[in-house]
Amino acid sequence: MKKLLSILTAIGIIATTGATAVSCSDKNENGTQIEKKDLSTLETKNLGKISGQGDLPDINNIVDAINNTNKDFGLKATDVDFDGSVTTTSSKIKAKDSSTSFIGSVEVTYEYKKTRSSFDLALIESVVNNKGLGEIVRPSNLNTGKIMVPDLKNTNTIFDSIKLFVKKTLDKAKELANIDLNLETLINLINIDFKDTNDNSVNLGETSKNDISKLVLTVKEGHENDVDGYTINGKATIVLGKQENFKDKFKKTDLDSIEMSQDDFDDSYTLSQKIIYAFTKKNSVNASSSEFVIENINKDDKNNCTAIISTDINSTYTNEPLSLKFKVTIKSESELPQIWNLTEMENGGESLTGQLEPIYLTTEEKGPDLYRELFEGITNVSDYDAAFPTYWESLANGKKYFFDNQGNSESIKGTASSKNVIDNFETIFDIVINKSNPNEEIGSKGTITLTVKNNSYKLDYMHSISGSIKIYYSLDEE
Repeated sequence: MKKLLSILTAIGIIATTGATAVSCSDKNENGTQIEKKDLSTLETKNLGKISGQGDLPDINNIVDAINNTNKDFGLKATDVDFDGSVTTTSSKIKAKDSSTSFIGSVEVTYEYKKTRSSFDLALIESVVNNKGLGEIVRPSNLNTGKIMVPDLKNTNTIFDSIKLFVKKTLDKAKELANIDLNLETLINLINIDFKDTNDNSVNLGETSKNDISKLVLTVKEGHENDVDGYTINGKATIVLGKQENFKDKFKKTDLDSIEMSQDDFDDSYTLSQKIIYAFTKKNSVNASSSEFVIENINKDDKNNCTAIISTDINSTYTNEPLSLKFKVTIKSESELPQIWNLTEMENGGESLTGQLEPIYLTTEEKGPDLYRELFEGITNVSDYDAAFPTYWESLANGKKYFFDNQGNSESIKGTASSKNVIDNFETIFDIVINKSNPNEEIGSKGTITLTVKNNSYKLDYMHSISGSIKIYYSLDEE
């Protein structure tokens, strides 16, 4: 957060130097005589041009200017207070009773100008790419590296998608860092160059013959200072992606009966996740739960429940809310099958953290050794460097783990066969290895994406696997 603030606001530096003595005297706690300097002896009272971030100078601005124009005067901000009103041209300061170096007062003159903080449009690009400072205020982790739009030819639709993404970003910046930039003012000062796949420019309001592949954002000449307190500068290149039609992709909205425990039914977050899982499974689509938002759940009658599902900002799918209906069947924990949901594991949840550590492998070539090491790394719950500890703890819910290789006692070990998964790895998963896709945050070399074929695989009557996950790995140097 401090890095973000350093980009958007200037930092005031309080200059201090050693004090010298000339006039009055006092004693310190050791009885040593201390000479105090009278502020009225200040030689240069016209401080010249000074600047600061406020509408009026603060005490630090004045002290800095005094020390800059009066060599070795040695004034500190802790020595003085303002005496009376402060203007953009003059102010009076007086020594604090607690000052051990100064007495008296002095009026100084100056020409004060409020400085403007710099806002580089490149920050918007870093938000889209989820890099550097942009990670802090990115409105969602969906589709890193691009802004998703429903139509790549309609510039008005693209413009609306950009505005929504920027609005959500500014909302988060205000929430986290109290950075208040007006959306309409910011949008109006930006020139957007719509570039098609042939790098030709298309004007806003036009429909392009070819897909618009990217946007180039620059500041309109003469509008750099339109936002109060900021100077807007720089350039950003934004890559676009096309959303799939939500209603075409997900046509089934009657989810039938959803089994869950009473605790899950009572917890709004868990209930929402159960609904999303049932929705994606019903439509046979592998999709992260983070793509969706559940609202307006009506669960008064378990045999006639309803909810509204829509998509989150920058989703793979267009935002066209759908009405869902379903029944809820309450079962005890022991009666409920366990589902290893890979998409939930990757993205975390309300109390989950996603991948914390890379998985260490001795090979990155497909085969039994890779599958065994990968499975053991994913399911590790005992070592300090476990990759997904919070996911497995949440799934176990204080009881048994999922697999028989998890847990250090019979009372908490799972019952699903780990050998079954390792032996049938290629039957269960589509496997994509990217050997050069590092994640500096957790120190990984590449990624392996596992996607459950046909969205679901049943291990036995109580255990199944679903979803997709991108796993970060490193090669063990040993």
